[in-house]
Amino acid sequence: MFSTRVSLKWANEQASEPTSTYVITSPGAHFVDIRILASAYPYNPTKGDATYEEVFDWVSSGMEQVVEGADETGETVEIKFKLEIDSMEVTEAIKTGKPIEDCRRGTDSGIFSEIPGSEDRKEIGNMVNPAIGQNQDYIEIWRSLDPEKHTPTTEVREDATAKGISSYVLVCDSEHWEGKVVRLGNWVQGLIHSKQSHELHVVRAWFNGSEWEYLIRFGDVELFDLDFSGTKGNVTEKKGLKWECIEYSS
Repeated sequence: MFSTRVSLKWANEQASEPTSTYVITSPGAHFVDIRILASAYPYNPTKGDATYEEVFDWVSSGMEQVVEGADETGETVEIKFKLEIDSMEVTEAIKTGKPIEDCRRGTDSGIFSEIPGSEDRKEIGNMVNPAIGQNQDYIEIWRSLDPEKHTPTTEVREDATAKGISSYVLVCDSEHWEGKVVRLGNWVQGLIHSKQSHELHVVRAWFNGSEWEYLIRFGDVELFDLDFSGTKGNVTEKKGLKWECIEYSS
């Protein structure tokens, strides 16, 4: 699934959308979630990087899990998000000097439901508000996009009848690095975390039919293999960083 957030409402605040948020989720439920400040997007610097806080609201990667039996009517569904890389944990480790293992926040979850008269869907839950560092109730509105027809300038909603959309998931996990890349159709997002320095590297790109157009280049994006052309089980290497394909479909 390829989703964009339409709006976010915290507690008693008004609904708004201060970010460009895309979540790319593979058929096997691996996801990369990039929430970049709208004021900084697209981010493709020619001279060095700004700080993470100047560019992003939140970035994460992990796995989705549907909670079975959450609603016997089928009108709502609860999804748990098992976070593997979480920028809020990373920034907490940097601020406190604690090992990142001591900064884990556990599993996030949200309850999703259809919105009558709309193709969008609503998510309600309780999570950390990055602006204040505390948990708050929230309501998010999400929209599913077509990963083959949607472009950076033209919004195209998901075609529920579309079949055969190509996808892959690459992961790296070594003594020094952890990361995930998810590609779905013509869109890809990736996230890398340095276990030692806590640097984050972030990429979002769209394939225009002949080459990748970068919408986000934060850190060293040459560490990502966006041109991967193998299949499940294959290993590729970029600048000494080894990536394994753990999921593939065509």
